[in-house]
Amino acid sequence: MSIAKDRFEEMETSSDEFPEAWIFNGPDAHGRSLVGEFVRLERATTRFGDSSIVVLRLKDGSERSVWLLWAALRSQFRQARPKPGELIKVSFHGEKISAAGNTYLDYRVRVQRDQELSWDDIIEPGDDGEFGDWGVA
Repeated sequence: MSIAKDRFEEMETSSDEFPEAWIFNGPDAHGRSLVGEFVRLERATTRFGDSSIVVLRLKDGSERSVWLLWAALRSQFRQARPKPGELIKVSFHGEKISAAGNTYLDYRVRVQRDQELSWDDIIEPGDDGEFGDWGVA
């Protein structure tokens, strides 16, 4: 098995540094949302331990990193499972309070895919075997 020449060239010319981090909230915020092409998932070590990093390529060709430091953001990426080349939007929706009364930072991750869900993919009440209608036992 051989590795394509363009992959070698990409690795040789790539930086060992992470792209600039996108800040969603706070005084240094870049903005509450970010749209880009998913490039890769990486790992880095912070003073608090290991963290996953999503690298996105923006419309202008620059790259930005999204550090998955918050549980809600990690959860959204796990659910979305973007693949290289897919267009994604990461949005920050502010501080929220969970049903258990805990405060968290709310994020959403949307992926634009060639194959969207069809009307045949709609979840029917009772598909999980518990309820006949939503919320009614």
